[in-house]
Amino acid sequence: MREVCLLILIASTVCRTTHPAPVPGSANQTSLVATTATPTATKASANEEVRDKNIPSEFRDVDFRNQTYPIAHNAVVTGESNLRSVQLKDGTREYPFKTGGGATYELKDVDYVDVNGDRKKEAVVWISQVICGGSCDGGADFVYFYFARNDRPKLLGHFELGSLAYDCGLKSFKLNAGSLSVETFRACRFNGVQFLPIEGSDDSAGKFTSNRSTKFWLRFDGSKFVQQKREIVRYKERQSFMNYQPNVEVK
Repeated sequence: MREVCLLILIASTVCRTTHPAPVPGSANQTSLVATTATPTATKASANEEVRDKNIPSEFRDVDFRNQTYPIAHNAVVTGESNLRSVQLKDGTREYPFKTGGGATYELKDVDYVDVNGDRKKEAVVWISQVICGGSCDGGADFVYFYFARNDRPKLLGHFELGSLAYDCGLKSFKLNAGSLSVETFRACRFNGVQFLPIEGSDDSAGKFTSNRSTKFWLRFDGSKFVQQKREIVRYKERQSFMNYQPNVEVK
């Protein structure tokens, strides 16, 4: 009889054994490139992600979700914070304004492609910026280019697109072997880092609307992208681009 009770006790203990519940993550993390294991990830799953993403070996220990990124955009000065860099933590960062609202930055994606023609792939890192006060600006895209030296990322340069609602929001981005074409909404110019509206242009624009777009053709000259050609496209009527998703090709 004692043996039977002992067997029943062991069986009930086994039946009550459970595995830890998975830790929920944010919906947008599935598109991010995480090259280091999170606290809940195993080494096997991290290696599997590396294989799936085809990350170059020199970038496998680079965690772009926890990096500091320079910025030239000065819109956050309105929040009495002269911000010149963004330090992401776990892929995101928020800088609140003292007057209300704030600027939110988030890692969107990382691509790997040969940018400078050295037959090695560089990292193309996409950061989103959204600024909100009384209303939000529709978001802007920041693009960073990195090469790897001694398994550490080194910045080649970066671009800052304007807000979709008010400035030079991104319409399309096509990068192929060092040749780049960028199209923005509104009549815009490129100063080497930022895509900015042309002051005094005949652009009939309102929030999320314009009767202009601008096409840029750029080429990497060994140290930075330089503009080769620009064309302003005019439309007969104002067009709305609220919630527009840009066409992005990186190869």
